[in-house]
Amino acid sequence: MRTVTLLIALFGLAGCVQDSNTAVGTLEWDRVELIAELSEPIVEIRHREGDQLAEGEVILRLDPRRSQARLDAAR
Repeated sequence: MRTVTLLIALFGLAGCVQDSNTAVGTLEWDRVELIAELSEPIVEIRHREGDQLAEGEVILRLDPRRSQARLDAAR
């Protein structure tokens, strides 16, 4: 009987232990990789590091002349 009481007490105390691996916070990215579909010179940069952007917002503008010339030649 004494062993059963001791086991119940140990299980009860084990439930009182706090999980030391729990963390609360905010995840922040320090770097995001962007891949362009075209390899063209950049003609305008509209934002700088640290700027907050909305979804779909233009970050920079590429020079379309080379890709336009290739497209025209293919026609």
